[in-house]
Amino acid sequence: MLTIFNGLDYLNNEQICEQIALLQCVTVGNTLKGQGKKAWKMVTETASSLLRPVEDLSDSSSSTEETDGVRKMIMDTMEELSKNDRATLDALLNQELIKKCKFLGSYHFFTDTLEEHTSSEVEDGPSSMTMTTDLARELLREQISIAVLRESAKVYMLEVCQPMGRLADQVSVKYYDHYLKVLHRKLLHLTRGEKQAMEQSIQMRIPRCDLTAMRTLARELMLREFNGHTILLKLQVEKGTTSLRKVIHAMGKEVFDPLNNTVATAFDSVFLFARLERSLMAEVVWMSVNGYGKTLSLKEDLMPSYKAYKRNENEKKERTLLTFVQQEKQQNDVLKKILAELEKDNKKQFLLEEQQTKLLSELEELQKEYEEALSSEELSEASKQAKKRNLERKQVAEVNLSMELDEVKTRINNEQNELVSTSEEFNRLILDLENEAVYLANVLYKKWKRHFLNLTYSEALCETAVKCFTNGELIKLEEALTELDAAMTPSSLSFEHSLEDMDYLHTLVSTGKYARVGYQGFELKTIEIKK
Repeated sequence: MLTIFNGLDYLNNEQICEQIALLQCVTVGNTLKGQGKKAWKMVTETASSLLRPVEDLSDSSSSTEETDGVRKMIMDTMEELSKNDRATLDALLNQELIKKCKFLGSYHFFTDTLEEHTSSEVEDGPSSMTMTTDLARELLREQISIAVLRESAKVYMLEVCQPMGRLADQVSVKYYDHYLKVLHRKLLHLTRGEKQAMEQSIQMRIPRCDLTAMRTLARELMLREFNGHTILLKLQVEKGTTSLRKVIHAMGKEVFDPLNNTVATAFDSVFLFARLERSLMAEVVWMSVNGYGKTLSLKEDLMPSYKAYKRNENEKKERTLLTFVQQEKQQNDVLKKILAELEKDNKKQFLLEEQQTKLLSELEELQKEYEEALSSEELSEASKQAKKRNLERKQVAEVNLSMELDEVKTRINNEQNELVSTSEEFNRLILDLENEAVYLANVLYKKWKRHFLNLTYSEALCETAVKCFTNGELIKLEEALTELDAAMTPSSLSFEHSLEDMDYLHTLVSTGKYARVGYQGFELKTIEIKK
């Protein structure tokens, strides 16, 4: 699987030395050394002071001895490291990353045996390496990469339950945005001396850059004059970092003293309630992605379930199923609604029949009273008419009640017929979906067989996959499985471990929806939805 080392291997020795020196020297302990209890105040000042341009550092009255000490420590360490060959530098970088990860709690990724190989590379040199050591080094690199990515993602609160390649790209983007914002804040508060030094630095950089890139930059910045003064002024008056990003892209980050900027970004992460160590590892990830020259995430069109389709009204038709579980739920909801209406009408029929029985009894009594009143000579005509009207009102009420009862009975009959019809339709749909699921599971099984070289699984697991996930979600799942298939240590990708020696891979497939895959080694055992 692709790791951060795929990009780091493209960096030159000087860049690797810089990464090692940053990891070794940029610590709160080194910054606060000799300051006692009052030292914490200095942490908040270091982020801005470290951004001072290197040309102006020695002349600035605000430059502190501690700031110079941190920078000097980094430069001295880099000079000492430069005496080593590349194999030793790589091993030293591994050691520093392991230390940081263990310090942050990611100790479970590493084994003593693998670390011993790294230590021997540092102590004995590359000549001691055997084929076994080479394999151990690759295993360790994979474990380091996973630990570094998951730790650095915490700086920017990124979702860690996703493929490592995609996570690396996200960390890189977030880190660079952070880096530019920290640098932009510094440019807004330059002293007169710092401003002159910065303008001179930009001016000296212009002739060394590609002419076409400079013309493009001049056009995009829309400056009347193209020199260090106008470029810096443009960066200062602009609220965002768009122009700053363009200047660095055209001229290179060296124009703004990247070493100080990197350290300042790390210290600025303290204000984000992040650890310095995690921010430094985010810098390593950014350097890796830039060194690789392209994204580390896997392309969707390389996944087995990829289909080229327009994301519009036809998207639903392109799903693997219309999601078996969703369809079943929808049909169950319809049945529940019919049953609820049927139960409601049955209760209403029972109440109406009780009212009808009572009303018929009252009618019978009123009919007798009226007949007796007609034959009575003692009652007045007005009393007889009153009893007649009372009887007629009850008769009308009984007719209305009978009509309402007939309507309810008719509705109940219709609902019963609808229930039968819907149940039959639902059963047919379930059967069709089951058949479609079996067919699509077979298709998916064959696709996965061609794509995954190491993973083993059953057709039943594929059937579960097509029932639970849409086509787009399957692609996201396949990205994670592709990394698992290429991993040298599959267990390193797990987020949990059961008593049955089952590892579990979690990956985000859509908003709020995760796939939870249980596996042993390269054998996939279970798959389910986790929300």
